[in-house]
Amino acid sequence: MKIIKVLLVLICATPCLGQSDIYVRAVFGSYQMNDLKDFQDELLEDYENSGVPVKAVSNFPASLQAEIGMDFPTKRYTLGGFFNYAMTQGKIHYGDYSGETFAAQKLNRILLGIKGATPIARNLDIYGKL
Repeated sequence: MKIIKVLLVLICATPCLGQSDIYVRAVFGSYQMNDLKDFQDELLEDYENSGVPVKAVSNFPASLQAEIGMDFPTKRYTLGGFFNYAMTQGKIHYGDYSGETFAAQKLNRILLGIKGATPIARNLDIYGKL
């Protein structure tokens, strides 16, 4: 709910701040996620020690993300804010005629941040997000 309030304040403040750009984008990101993969390996080992031959069927593939934001450009720089939602998962599974067992590690991320950019050459900017 707080995120919606922040976005409404930004949208309402737009006429006071001059020209602004509102955008929505889809992002496809791949991250190492070593800690989560190590956790999944520990789960696999626990199952195998119990005599259940599980296999990893999903090992945290690329993250699907959605981002909405607003930029406020000036002659020298651009400042803005954004909201980002991402999801991925890991899953181990075993099934036979008597049933199945699995462990799903679902990962969702919600991110609210600020960003800035400044041009260093024609069609080339330095860009940062916090």
